[in-house]
Amino acid sequence: MLSSVDGKIDGVALRAVTAQGDYEATGTKLEGDAWICGRTTMQQHFAEDEPFVSVSNRPGGPQPVHVVRLAKSYAISVDTTGKLRWAGGDLDGDHLICIVSERAPGLSFHAPG
Repeated sequence: MLSSVDGKIDGVALRAVTAQGDYEATGTKLEGDAWICGRTTMQQHFAEDEPFVSVSNRPGGPQPVHVVRLAKSYAISVDTTGKLRWAGGDLDGDHLICIVSERAPGLSFHAPG
């Protein structure tokens, strides 16, 4: 991953030092089984157009951390405010893991059982 001095990970300045497909080629070479993006990138490319709307609008509070299932690969979304809405539990075959803050509203998690 590259970043400009102002913290951006995309843009004209970075295109001068990376070729199209470098990110994916590096992941393949390192045999990575997970990839991670922040809220903005996930919203632009993967999440539903409409944002998540909480029914209760109360913070979800502390929740146990768990991976719902063992998978060959994972897509990790960092969305601390819980704004993104997802159509399902995977992105192009990669199991979706969402990292949210306990302050994110109306979220509930249930361990498989």
